[in-house]
Amino acid sequence: LSDWSSDVCSSDLKSKIPNTVEAQLKFENNFLEKRESILQVLTNEQRLNPMIVSHKLGSFAKSEILLNFPEYIDTVVKRHPRLYFGTGTIALFNLLGDNYTVDEMKQFVSGQIKWNALPHKAQIVQSVSWSILIILYAFAFFGGTRLILKKNWIPLCILLIIYAYFTILIGPVPLTRYRVMLLPSLSILGAYGLFSLIKKK
Repeated sequence: LSDWSSDVCSSDLKSKIPNTVEAQLKFENNFLEKRESILQVLTNEQRLNPMIVSHKLGSFAKSEILLNFPEYIDTVVKRHPRLYFGTGTIALFNLLGDNYTVDEMKQFVSGQIKWNALPHKAQIVQSVSWSILIILYAFAFFGGTRLILKKNWIPLCILLIIYAYFTILIGPVPLTRYRVMLLPSLSILGAYGLFSLIKKK
């Protein structure tokens, strides 16, 4: 919920996408200040309990969403699609300790530099990752289409309900790790789509 509350702790939910590093730092500083003011009512002992802190921030996030519901929906529609294009490339190079490539990738994501300016290794990893994602999405789409054509509604509805539940839960947070919750449904549809293609041929 800390990621969720960080996306709704400002009354202007339309401006949640920092375009530059400076804007991102300013946004993070503002959030930290507001987060601290929210947690001031807690005792030192309560602050050490992550469940209490999460509950406090989550309650504030819900109240902000309800107060700014039209803006929240607008933010979800604009931001949620980004979740499907994230590949974790920045996290990978961060784990490898390649800070230069991490900085270059962050500038590319924020639109400060173009694709051609990225290091070749970043272009290769990003291209391979996007290719894998596209293949998975294509098979999942084909699998869903096959279930519809065969009128196999029960498994389709089960998968779509689970998928919709986590989609609503994730909301406007486009962090790649949150896509893990969506992968089981996509993978099952993708496996069925691949199986249908192989069986058809």
